[in-house]
Amino acid sequence: MVDDIQSGDSGARKGTPQFNDYRATIVEPVGVDPPKNSPYWRDRQTQLVKFGFVDSGEVLWPDEIRFAERMLSRGESIRWRSTQVFDQFRQQVPVNDISWLSRGGRLVEVKSPTSPTYAAAERLMWAAITRANRRFATQVALGEPVTAEVKDTFILDFGLTTPNTFLNEELAQFNCRHDDVLLAELWVMFNSGGTLDQIELKEMPGGDPPTIVRRSRQD
Repeated sequence: MVDDIQSGDSGARKGTPQFNDYRATIVEPVGVDPPKNSPYWRDRQTQLVKFGFVDSGEVLWPDEIRFAERMLSRGESIRWRSTQVFDQFRQQVPVNDISWLSRGGRLVEVKSPTSPTYAAAERLMWAAITRANRRFATQVALGEPVTAEVKDTFILDFGLTTPNTFLNEELAQFNCRHDDVLLAELWVMFNSGGTLDQIELKEMPGGDPPTIVRRSRQD
């Protein structure tokens, strides 16, 4: 469980042997992924549910399925949340992707950047944050029932990429570069789920390089 890992330690809690045995049998698509509602992905999502993953009943995207598999293989418990949340005018509002049950049910937005660069990660986070915060603020200002959610905690899943110290240093500057929004927590996943680190976000420009305030590795 990530919460039990102190800075610099390793040895994440492993997923069940049965799930990890199943995951070892998964054959990834060659080339372009099949459509998200294809039998291939429906089967992978069904298998996740059999091993205790709680989905929302909606069809997940391939990157979301891979992320859920990586979290389960680490022994983390998550619940995928429904996107079918609306305001009083039946307009869909933005909500966070998951409830991270093994971290007290914290609401988290999950993103899978297409490249291991700050620009790619920033673009995804900034778009999600501004859209959600704008909708949340509008509901509050108009006195509407608040159904939108602020997005202030992210996990960036960099897939098969290995940990990148320079990238972590850049990501730690996110709050400094966007003084109108603040992230509460930022996590980075590398090595197909083998590494999950929390970045210490800087509060002001300058200072020492970021440190990992929680580290959980699966070797």
